[in-house]
Amino acid sequence: MAMQEEIVGYQPTASTLEKLRGSLVSMAKRIGVWLDARADAWAAAALYDQLRRLSDEELRRRGLTRDTVARHAFKSFD
Repeated sequence: MAMQEEIVGYQPTASTLEKLRGSLVSMAKRIGVWLDARADAWAAAALYDQLRRLSDEELRRRGLTRDTVARHAFKSFD
């Protein structure tokens, strides 16, 4: 019972709330960075999908080879 009374009677201080707020802001920023990375990965995958469908002749006109298509599409992840 004492444990329950301690939890119910707990009043967070301003510093505790600031720490919690800081943690939430930090977590939101990390989630934002992760979402940006996922968006970049989806864009790279879409680019790769478009390039891999091109003929060898069309790739040569664009200055690419089959060997370099993936490298160019995913170069932002190096």
